[in-house]
Amino acid sequence: MKYVRRAFFIGRGLFGKNHPQMAAIYNTLGGIYQLQDDLEQAAKYINQALAIDLNIFGENHAIVATDYNNLGLIYHDQGNFDKAAKHVEKALSINLKFFKENHHNIVKIYQNLSSIYQSQGNLDKAAEYGHKALAIGLKFFGASHSRITNIYNELGLICKQQGNLEQGAEYTKKALAINFKSFGENHPLVARSYNILATIYQDEGNLEQAAEYTRKALAININLSGEDSHNVASNYTSLGYICKEQGNLEQAAEYAEKALFINFNIFGDNHLIVATGYSNLGAIYKDQHKLGLAAECVKKGLDIALKSVGENHPEMANKYNNLGIIHMEQGNLEQAAEYAKKALNIDCKTFKENHPDIARDYNILGAIYHKQGNLEQAAEYAKKALTIDCKIFKENHPNIARDYNILGAIYLYEGKLEQASEYFKKALSIYLKFFGENHPLVAREYSNIAAIYDKQGNPKQAIVYFKKSLTINRELLDKNNPNVERDYENLGIVYYQQGKLGQAAEYISKALEINIRRHLSIYHPTIALGYNDLGVIYHKQANLDQAAKCIKQALKINIRLFGENHLDLVDAYKHLELIYHKQGDFLTAAAYATKARVIMSVNKSIGNLRDSQSSCLNHLSSSLIVEGVPKLSLFDKMKAIPKKEGLPPGDKISAKDLIHLKTYYEGYGIALNELMKSYTFD
Repeated sequence: MKYVRRAFFIGRGLFGKNHPQMAAIYNTLGGIYQLQDDLEQAAKYINQALAIDLNIFGENHAIVATDYNNLGLIYHDQGNFDKAAKHVEKALSINLKFFKENHHNIVKIYQNLSSIYQSQGNLDKAAEYGHKALAIGLKFFGASHSRITNIYNELGLICKQQGNLEQGAEYTKKALAINFKSFGENHPLVARSYNILATIYQDEGNLEQAAEYTRKALAININLSGEDSHNVASNYTSLGYICKEQGNLEQAAEYAEKALFINFNIFGDNHLIVATGYSNLGAIYKDQHKLGLAAECVKKGLDIALKSVGENHPEMANKYNNLGIIHMEQGNLEQAAEYAKKALNIDCKTFKENHPDIARDYNILGAIYHKQGNLEQAAEYAKKALTIDCKIFKENHPNIARDYNILGAIYLYEGKLEQASEYFKKALSIYLKFFGENHPLVAREYSNIAAIYDKQGNPKQAIVYFKKSLTINRELLDKNNPNVERDYENLGIVYYQQGKLGQAAEYISKALEINIRRHLSIYHPTIALGYNDLGVIYHKQANLDQAAKCIKQALKINIRLFGENHLDLVDAYKHLELIYHKQGDFLTAAAYATKARVIMSVNKSIGNLRDSQSSCLNHLSSSLIVEGVPKLSLFDKMKAIPKKEGLPPGDKISAKDLIHLKTYYEGYGIALNELMKSYTFD
């Protein structure tokens, strides 16, 4: 930069401000600022070059075409895609007047236009320009030129976005074969083809193959440029994504941290790439249920991005959405909706109406309003997303399945089981065609359909589909993945409802084991729940010693978490009273009854008792009846629960309905105890 600036001052002294040499210097300065991501300065200098060249050469000159093209690429980097396309198309128009179509300048401009339209989400037009570039490039360069491999790679990415993964892999493998033959294994272009193939296999759900190709790219990049390069960081980021999808969250976090560390050292703390690194790490922490840490990371990424690219850059929409999703997981639904609407506003300014990112924004807003209980608004947004995705993609595209899934969830919440089942089955059909049987999204839809059968009173079919989900998740995901835990727990619930207590205990125990391993400590509310559920099952089996042991463990955890006088402890003490009374140990039973009464007295009145993680979340004991002894008092009160804002429709909710709530809401990231704060027990 120092030497260019010196040339600038010397040139201006020798030639004056409006000389072609000054335009060339302005172009060089613009290019340097573009590489430094100072896009405002880059645009300023290229515009100065363009003004000089227009004044000297007029509109129809190859140098002016180059200025328009360079300026278009800067606008592309700024996310101003309409302006980018306008300038590059001007460059194309000028070049077509000067050259025949079979010219290398035309090839590059077609490639640039393809990239711009790809960013706009206009994939058909992107493919059109990509194929034009390929046809001319093959004539001009021949089939084995590196420029041709770039076009093949770009076409592979476009096909990937269109959902045409087979064609995408075919183009990328052509590029890989040419580059491998031309340069051998250790070349950046070979690494790039490996990276693109990895993303295609990842979209197919073939995560092992995706990881294999990413590691090949990583080995090449480490060999070429050492451990501390941006390309190596990108490979670590990709491996983090893959591990996250596999459910190996500790390994995912390790890769994301490596990528962030490398990029921080290269770019400093105020760069969009570093901002994205924080967001990626936050997404992993979210999946680990470390929501505070997740929000902190994503907010840090958002703040850096704001400084780096400003409020209206397309990347800001991603950052706002990420933060909105975490607030949704935390139950901060108003804040979540606010962030999601900011993302939608940015994307609507950036893109035309029918863009995948806008559909994604609508889908996220649909999910947020669904969780708020605003079902009409939720369905409206979900249908907007579906309308856009159906216009952009072929019928069997995962984005369309994603929209069907949220609509199914909304109808399930409304109790419209037939419509919910229809949408879940549509989503399943697409995922099966797109990914085949073994994919986490296929497992999710099996689980959703199982929940429908369970609600419809068809436990046999519910078990069949829950087991299908479990089989896939056990094969694909880490053994401690929350989805595996959820499948075991769901099966335990259904078996309990059927009165098959041995199988219920088996599956609830497996879910509990995973939960303990995931949290690395027993002191967590959901672990207390697991012990409590097991205690309920053992109690019903008349295995009173084991029942007491499990309830005491739940009690120990809740005392540590909430203190000695928390209302969450009341039902555990009452449960222990029942167990010891049945065993004939009336003194111990009386002691536990007294502890329950003391807590109720300290907390003024049982009439204000809200549910707790050791009781209402104890979905199993909602049907517990011990011979001749009434149900636990809290569940007596469940028979008449008034509806409040944001809760399922209908004036009452039965104790049986509560059986389904834990699984359903946890599947969408809401802790049931937060939901149940809205219920009042009379």
